[in-house]
Amino acid sequence: MFSELAKLLGMQDIEIGDAKFDRDFVLKSNDESDLRKLLADDTIRELIVAQPNVHFSLDKDGLLLFSVPEVIREIPRLKSLFDLFAATLDSLSRR
Repeated sequence: MFSELAKLLGMQDIEIGDAKFDRDFVLKSNDESDLRKLLADDTIRELIVAQPNVHFSLDKDGLLLFSVPEVIREIPRLKSLFDLFAATLDSLSRR
């Protein structure tokens, strides 16, 4: 719901060509090409979709930052976040 509202209000939204993912997520980047390369990985997209509320970004120094605005008590969810972090780092390191 909020993704659609953000899009209507003009928030930058990069589309990657996956209709469901593009509908459900608002993507921002200063390098659209790199973002599309990262999200071309099916595993990374699936791991992002599996998270109810996660924000991640690369800072200006290239550090990968994850943020989840709640306490995670479920081990499977924590493992999924770890898998997302690892897959993202792996993809970024291959560039």
